[in-house]
Amino acid sequence: MATSGQLCRKTAAALGVSFETAREHLRNIRRAGKISFKGYGRGAAAMTAQDAARLLLTVAGSYFVKDSLATLKGFGGLESIGSGKPMRGSLSGEVRPRARLENYLAHEIERLRASIADGSLPEFYTPPSSKDGWRRATLAVTLVSAVREDSEDIPRFAIVRQLSQSGAVSSLPFASPKWPEKAIGVTEYVLRVKNVGLVQERHVTAWALAEIAAII
Repeated sequence: MATSGQLCRKTAAALGVSFETAREHLRNIRRAGKISFKGYGRGAAAMTAQDAARLLLTVAGSYFVKDSLATLKGFGGLESIGSGKPMRGSLSGEVRPRARLENYLAHEIERLRASIADGSLPEFYTPPSSKDGWRRATLAVTLVSAVREDSEDIPRFAIVRQLSQSGAVSSLPFASPKWPEKAIGVTEYVLRVKNVGLVQERHVTAWALAEIAAII
């Protein structure tokens, strides 16, 4: 099981950000009680899938380090759209109604960790080789938010995807609980959010998510 320092290093490496940046994000959300904490060194608390999900959302979704808590609150509290039904074209309906994004992502991390342990991880969660190139450009998490000084008050949007051994994709959208009960995409999100000129869209690759899951 990883300590907070090990999770921080792995998250930074997987997402391609500096360790210092990831560490500051971790410190910010840990001060708010959002990360498991129990001493340092050998006595440090082991990180959970929930910790990993929260750190991932914070690092991947923040424009600045000062935005750590606002980012976690804004994305972590999003709920799955629909009554437990994935968006059109998905493979399975095995999702509990109104799942919170940070909880669902923690479940995905646990699922990937188990797949890694028993050797059943789909190859699409591993980095592509030069031979398969663009055909392996698969995404696991998409985070969308408006870029404005008062962006905390503007709804956010996210999509979590699962990949099968065949490469088929099952996608589930997450949005504010106030949004209509229907599946939406990024374009519809932009059209619904009023008076927004710049939208930030960040993607986490499938293999980056698997790398983070492997250390839990």
